[in-house]
Amino acid sequence: MSTDNPVADQLLTDARKKTARLESPKLAQIALIAGAVGLIGAWLIPLIGWVLGVFGVGMASVSIQRKTGANLAKIALVVGGLSILLGTFRFTLLIS
Repeated sequence: MSTDNPVADQLLTDARKKTARLESPKLAQIALIAGAVGLIGAWLIPLIGWVLGVFGVGMASVSIQRKTGANLAKIALVVGGLSILLGTFRFTLLIS
């Protein structure tokens, strides 16, 4: 980078940071963690499974659209869906 145009240098630096942030698989990792915690929590309190499952599915969907960490996001989508199903199963089991 040159020091002739500091505004252009700053814009270029900001654009590189944004690109690096968008290409990060963090959303897929967060979705997978939320789904896994929801899967475990659904057995104890069904509402936890529903909330974390929906959160995980939503984050996984966004991550799949961004095409970063798509394989991990697909796994997170399945785990989040299973968390919702387990929460529903436990809820019906508790009220019956």
